[in-house]
Amino acid sequence: MCTCATILLGEGVKMRRVSVLALLLIAMLPATVRAQGLVFPAAGPIGRSFGGANTAVPLDATSALTWNPATLSALPGNEIAFGSELLLANTRLDSTIPARALGPGAPPTTRTGVARSDSGLAAIPSIAMVFRPLGPDSPLTTGIGLLATVGGSVNFPGSGSPVLNPTNPPGGGRTPPFTFGFGPQAASAALFEIVPTASYKINDWLSVGGGPVIASMTMSLDPAFFARPNDANGDGVSTFPAATHGRPYWGGGFRLGALVALTDDLNVGFAYKSPIWMETFVFNSYDELRSPLRLRLPFTIPQIFSAGVAYKGLPGTIVAADLRWLDYATTKTLGESPADGGTGWDSIWAFSLGAQHELNQMVTVRIGYTVNENPVPAAGTLFNTQLPGMIQHTFSTGATVKLNESVSMSLAYVHGFEGSSQGPILQIPGATVAIDTEYDSLVAGVNVAF
Repeated sequence: MCTCATILLGEGVKMRRVSVLALLLIAMLPATVRAQGLVFPAAGPIGRSFGGANTAVPLDATSALTWNPATLSALPGNEIAFGSELLLANTRLDSTIPARALGPGAPPTTRTGVARSDSGLAAIPSIAMVFRPLGPDSPLTTGIGLLATVGGSVNFPGSGSPVLNPTNPPGGGRTPPFTFGFGPQAASAALFEIVPTASYKINDWLSVGGGPVIASMTMSLDPAFFARPNDANGDGVSTFPAATHGRPYWGGGFRLGALVALTDDLNVGFAYKSPIWMETFVFNSYDELRSPLRLRLPFTIPQIFSAGVAYKGLPGTIVAADLRWLDYATTKTLGESPADGGTGWDSIWAFSLGAQHELNQMVTVRIGYTVNENPVPAAGTLFNTQLPGMIQHTFSTGATVKLNESVSMSLAYVHGFEGSSQGPILQIPGATVAIDTEYDSLVAGVNVAF
């Protein structure tokens, strides 16, 4: 159970309004630390080091299966790829509530402080395989991937930052407005996609592809800010239940793509990924008197439109750029207005650049950069304390070493530059909250041609 931050809302605020506003706190799921809102920009060491700019050029099985299914036709042969990313995020929450901002003695002195999330090291796997079942010269190429597209966690203590610290001030009782903070916050989510894919090379300049998306997602939120707070024990302080007792939930969608070779050296690609329509999440929980509750959360992952260009005219070099539209505004929960029980996210643009150069027959190096808009406005900073997603600039680099004709190993380093957001704490005079986050990750993998 988490204490409802009655002091942050001030006197006279109706509980119904508390519940609607608090729903915004789930706006950032754990994956958002990797930018583009919920959606990972790439998978595997090769795609990650290239900045995810693979809509018009596949570099391996994983990068081909990530964005544009038609790019499978441009791979040289059969391949299986294994990858794993180790990601360490650094997220801080800073808040200030001036003395007497809520009335006489509430709080008696200015409360300010910083809390740091102890999220730990996250492991993010990827597996992909591409093959031509009718022979190496067949126009049909098939593939399948298991890709993590959402994943991560946050773990804030119930101290440090006033919006988290539930400690009562001296002389105050456990009654409004003398109860401070939400208490500890923890959240985790992981979404894996199974992507059976087929691509067909119609002629020398055009390939098309597509396939279904089968998704499985687990989620845990404590406290569950999407639920209505309750005061079942009648002590005057409402609390939010926990959404930690649930099963994996399934969903689905589809992908379509086209790859056009304008010249021998210039490709353009286009791809569409439908929304992933998830089952409604249902959690078994309880109120303050431990009476059973069933919490429900509808959820969809946004549809994505991608366009890319790739140039291969320089010796041993590929340069590519992608432009993406992530349509959060039309999704369930994320795209719905707060008045309708949603979070009011905006749709965003994301832009990726990537370059690859073969140093010799054994070693290939890459560099990438991704920049994207923030789907959450600055005024909503308070409502993103559960897993902020403020990172908008990401740099990556990496290399592949070819061990023999069939086996290669790749390594990438990715840095998400510090992103921050600062805004007011509702209408409390002088009260502010700020979130900043950054991350570093190492990605390693093995590719085997067969």
